[in-house]
Amino acid sequence: MHDATTIAWLIRPELFTSREAFVGVEVTGLTMGYTYADFYKKMDRAANTTVVTDVDEAGFIELLIERIARHGGAALGRKTLGGSSS
Repeated sequence: MHDATTIAWLIRPELFTSREAFVGVEVTGLTMGYTYADFYKKMDRAANTTVVTDVDEAGFIELLIERIARHGGAALGRKTLGGSSS
Protein backbone atom coordinates (compact mmCIF):
# COMPACT_ATOMS: atom_id res chain seq x y z
CA MET A 1 0.00 0.00 0.00
CA HIS A 2 2.98 2.34 0.25
CA ASP A 3 2.93 3.26 -3.45
CA ALA A 4 -0.84 3.82 -3.34
CA THR A 5 -0.60 6.05 -0.28
CA THR A 6 2.16 8.11 -1.89
CA ILE A 7 0.01 8.75 -4.96
CA ALA A 8 -3.03 9.44 -2.76
CA TRP A 9 -1.00 12.05 -0.85
CA LEU A 10 -0.16 13.73 -4.15
CA ILE A 11 -3.80 13.69 -5.31
CA ARG A 12 -5.57 14.40 -2.00
CA PRO A 13 -3.13 15.69 0.64
CA GLU A 14 -6.05 16.72 2.86
CA LEU A 15 -6.53 13.01 3.69
CA PHE A 16 -3.22 13.03 5.56
CA THR A 17 -1.83 14.58 8.73
CA SER A 18 1.85 15.39 8.55
CA ARG A 19 4.57 17.39 10.24
CA GLU A 20 8.03 18.61 9.40
CA ALA A 21 11.02 16.93 11.03
CA PHE A 22 14.68 16.18 10.64
CA VAL A 23 14.97 12.54 9.55
CA GLY A 24 18.21 10.61 9.41
CA VAL A 25 19.56 7.08 9.15
CA GLU A 26 22.25 5.57 11.38
CA VAL A 27 25.08 4.30 9.21
CA THR A 28 27.37 2.73 11.83
CA GLY A 29 27.22 0.69 15.02
CA LEU A 30 24.61 -1.60 16.49
CA THR A 31 21.78 0.58 15.25
CA MET A 32 23.03 0.72 11.64
CA GLY A 33 20.06 1.12 9.31
CA TYR A 34 17.84 2.65 12.01
CA THR A 35 15.75 5.54 10.71
CA TYR A 36 14.92 8.28 13.20
CA ALA A 37 12.76 11.40 13.15
CA ASP A 38 13.46 14.33 15.46
CA PHE A 39 10.00 15.84 15.99
CA TYR A 40 11.05 17.76 19.10
CA LYS A 41 14.16 19.50 17.69
CA LYS A 42 16.45 17.91 20.29
CA MET A 43 19.20 17.60 17.68
CA ASP A 44 18.99 21.31 16.78
CA ARG A 45 18.86 20.49 13.06
CA ALA A 46 16.52 21.96 10.47
CA ALA A 47 13.66 19.81 9.21
CA ASN A 48 14.58 18.02 5.99
CA THR A 49 11.33 16.21 5.21
CA THR A 50 7.60 15.92 5.77
CA VAL A 51 6.58 12.90 7.85
CA VAL A 52 3.03 11.61 7.47
CA THR A 53 1.69 10.65 10.89
CA ASP A 54 -1.96 9.80 10.17
CA VAL A 55 -4.37 9.10 7.32
CA ASP A 56 -8.13 9.33 6.91
CA GLU A 57 -8.44 5.61 6.26
CA ALA A 58 -12.02 5.71 4.97
CA GLY A 59 -11.19 8.58 2.62
CA PHE A 60 -8.09 6.78 1.35
CA ILE A 61 -9.99 3.54 0.67
CA GLU A 62 -12.75 5.50 -1.08
CA LEU A 63 -10.19 7.22 -3.32
CA LEU A 64 -8.42 3.93 -4.05
CA ILE A 65 -11.66 2.17 -5.02
CA GLU A 66 -12.76 5.12 -7.17
CA ARG A 67 -9.45 5.19 -9.05
CA ILE A 68 -9.33 1.43 -9.55
CA ALA A 69 -12.93 1.47 -10.82
CA ARG A 70 -12.11 4.34 -13.17
CA HIS A 71 -8.87 2.97 -14.60
CA GLY A 72 -8.63 -0.69 -13.62
CA GLY A 73 -11.38 -1.97 -15.91
CA ALA A 74 -9.70 -0.50 -19.01
CA ALA A 75 -6.71 -2.78 -18.51
CA LEU A 76 -9.05 -5.79 -18.65
CA GLY A 77 -10.93 -4.57 -21.71
CA ARG A 78 -13.95 -3.49 -19.66
CA LYS A 79 -15.78 -0.21 -19.93
CA THR A 80 -14.59 2.40 -17.46
CA LEU A 81 -16.72 4.93 -15.63
CA GLY A 82 -16.13 7.34 -18.52
CA GLY A 83 -17.68 4.82 -20.91
CA SER A 84 -14.56 4.02 -22.93
CA SER A 85 -13.15 0.55 -23.35
CA SER A 86 -9.80 -0.75 -24.48
